Amino acid sequence: MSSNKTGGNVQRIHVGARTLFTPGARQLVKVGMRNIAVVEHKGHLYAIDNACYHHGGPLLNGDIEDMGGHPCIVCPWHSYRIALDTGEGLYVGIDVVPGAAKPVPAVRSKGCKQRVHQVVCDGGEVYVLVDLSGPAIESDSYANMALANQEGAMAAPRESGGRRPLGLHSGMRSGQVLQHTAPSRAGTSNPFSTAPPLLVASGDRRHCSPVPELTVSCCRILPVSEGVKEFYFHRADGTLMRLGQPGEYIELELPPQGRRRRPPAPQVDDLRGQQEGRALHAAHQGAHGEPRGASTWMHNYALHSSLHVCQVNGHLTHAHHARRLHELQGRVLWLTAGIGISCAFAALNQSFNEDLAVMPSQARGALHALHLHTDCAVAAVAKLPDLLDLQRRYADPTAAHTYQLHCYITQGQAAAAATQTYVTSGRRITAADIAQRTRSFFGDGVRFLSFVCGPPPS
Repeated sequence: MSSNKTGGNVQRIHVGARTLFTPGARQLVKVGMRNIAVVEHKGHLYAIDNACYHHGGPLLNGDIEDMGGHPCIVCPWHSYRIALDTGEGLYVGIDVVPGAAKPVPAVRSKGCKQRVHQVVCDGGEVYVLVDLSGPAIESDSYANMALANQEGAMAAPRESGGRRPLGLHSGMRSGQVLQHTAPSRAGTSNPFSTAPPLLVASGDRRHCSPVPELTVSCCRILPVSEGVKEFYFHRADGTLMRLGQPGEYIELELPPQGRRRRPPAPQVDDLRGQQEGRALHAAHQGAHGEPRGASTWMHNYALHSSLHVCQVNGHLTHAHHARRLHELQGRVLWLTAGIGISCAFAALNQSFNEDLAVMPSQARGALHALHLHTDCAVAAVAKLPDLLDLQRRYADPTAAHTYQLHCYITQGQAAAAATQTYVTSGRRITAADIAQRTRSFFGDGVRFLSFVCGPPPS
């Protein structure tokens, strides 16, 4: 099995010769930590993440049946049925038809639950195209879990009906995987790192897989606003399992091991990040009066340092809530304060400056974003020029895409902001402000999606 990039975020994984896939044959391939089951069914090849979205069951061992016009693989643990072609979770419901003697059974969809991948044949060879850049899918939580992906890749497909010797995962019960999905003390396990969660054995002994953890190296630091800098990182070691969604947070271990001559710092530090090409970059605000804190360490010593990524997580992204946004016709309210504005900027920048630039016009959904921000001074508002440019370009209230920003500045006099129509000075935002501005922007009684993001607690 080999892989190479085909452009963009798509990775092309070589599986093997097409002639080896006899009717019903199956093969397990591996992309980083993620196990993917490649299945032949009635002359077609399908690729689907092996760990079931429900409890992480091994789909490679499941039966296949047709259901509602879809070939469905049946999870061997709890008989959940998943469409191989779309990733939808399917079930049989009951339709009550007026006048009918009995309720009528009908196949229904829970929506896309399992990540599926495109399979192509080129020169008699089979390839899987892996693209993880889209919205998060429910099965991703298990695809990023080492315990649910312990089996190694198969060198060739197994024949239909042949049973592969049980590995650690396929021989486990569902509860043994499910118990490791509980959040850690700092959040959930890092989907960027190949390091599995710590597994408790006997007593206090803990065992960890020797797979290398993800480390990043800070390659550039740029000032953004008063007290705020933007950090750019490249991958230094380990495997990047997927591209992060703009707005997710990054937790780094500080200081890095082997640098004891530098000031000590808290164990972890939160950054708000986004992707730019293949580099990760994050905005970070310095902390006043903390000469030995993590913020000071980042601002003074991070450049060219290699840092361990503890976890990448969070759901303050448009991608995680794409379906809900679509239902609400793109209406979204961002309430931010301090460095919390970086999450909003990451999501808004992607939606307005990237997605709209590359998506065909017929695929662009509406987006109407109202952004209310609180900060200590205008000069401290991170990415303010970029956000004002968004407001200028998307100011038309009758257009399909609109953005409006208003800042509440706690320091300064109202007279100083008289010429800045986007600023209210001398106070914080109030509930009455939010009610008035949402009615004005969205309309009275209109529903919208809300994101709230402020600085981490001190």
